[in-house]
Amino acid sequence: MALGFGSGIVGKNALDLLVDDHKAALGSVEGLLQGTLSAVPLPLIESVSKHLVFSGGKRLRPLLTLSCAGLCGGDPLRDDICHLAVSVELIHSATLLHDDVVDQSVERRGVASASAVYGNAAAVLVGDFLLASAFRLLAGLDSAFVMRLFADTSARLAEGELRQLIRRGGADSSLEGYWQVVESKTASLFATACQAGVGTLDTPDGVVDQLARFGHHLGRGYQVLDDVLDYGYSSSLAGRYGAGVLGKRVGDDFREGKVTAPVVASLQSPSLSVADGTTLRGYFLNGAGAGDRAAGAGDRVAGAGDRIAGAGDAASAGRDSGVADSASPSFAEVFTILERSGGFRTSMGWATAEFDAAREALSYFDDGIIRQRLAALLDFILSRC
Repeated sequence: MALGFGSGIVGKNALDLLVDDHKAALGSVEGLLQGTLSAVPLPLIESVSKHLVFSGGKRLRPLLTLSCAGLCGGDPLRDDICHLAVSVELIHSATLLHDDVVDQSVERRGVASASAVYGNAAAVLVGDFLLASAFRLLAGLDSAFVMRLFADTSARLAEGELRQLIRRGGADSSLEGYWQVVESKTASLFATACQAGVGTLDTPDGVVDQLARFGHHLGRGYQVLDDVLDYGYSSSLAGRYGAGVLGKRVGDDFREGKVTAPVVASLQSPSLSVADGTTLRGYFLNGAGAGDRAAGAGDRVAGAGDRIAGAGDAASAGRDSGVADSASPSFAEVFTILERSGGFRTSMGWATAEFDAAREALSYFDDGIIRQRLAALLDFILSRC
């Protein structure tokens, strides 16, 4: 899931301004993406990849690549820098295709997921194609640093997905285990997106390290906020179901039994009652909800065709409410437990601390319009919750 940037905003925000700053370079990135996806004359590759890659989104990770290049004196319009930005987006898109198969997700960015439309096999294989295409672009840059950076990141992304799979329905609710997943699945690609901007420039190691630090903490904070928003929590709306304003579908993490930031925070909270703790552990850790989640997964897959045909009405509404059967807590019940035990508030504190650390990394660079834009981006993302 990704943060909903587009809705509820009047006028241009920090992200819009960054997009405007790099409009020409982003145009080149879009052209390269189009060319890459149509390079092999197989309609299935083009259909599946375009279903995801061009289904919306602000290209946040490529935008970070372009911005960090400019922050260090590079020209974002250079072909090599645009190729690096495209490679970041291709790898990100590949992980989304694979994630939707693993998570049995039927929706992505408000539309049917590629796996729901084209099938799991097609989604996995096209994800593999996108990953291979990224490395084909990177190989043309003839940079050992770049190849090592992206190879390490690809391995970490897979590691993160495996860690999350192991944690789901298991006994690990530790904060350490949570951060291990986040650092592999999310923060690693954010850090790479930032470092990639100088991958072909003659940049001192200290500068590269600060870019990595910025992206690392941005990615950690971003994931925590995404976890919070998945429950529809909004501090600006007194906690209750702000996702309707933010344009996000809620409850996916709950339905999939993921032990995300609000759950970890609540389980560690001294204000968590015995009864509430039993409910959370029973559903997320001890497998009480596993049968419901397995049944729900089948319902979601079975209902995908109905939604695509425009007929997934009542069944979809029931699933969106997060209601399992009578043996498991409903989405609303879990939301209430997380709210009263401070899970959302604590998570917001974690995100704020991460964004503060990212802002500190930015202070290493000379003050200027790009640094100011990136600092404003941190404030904007934090304001979404």
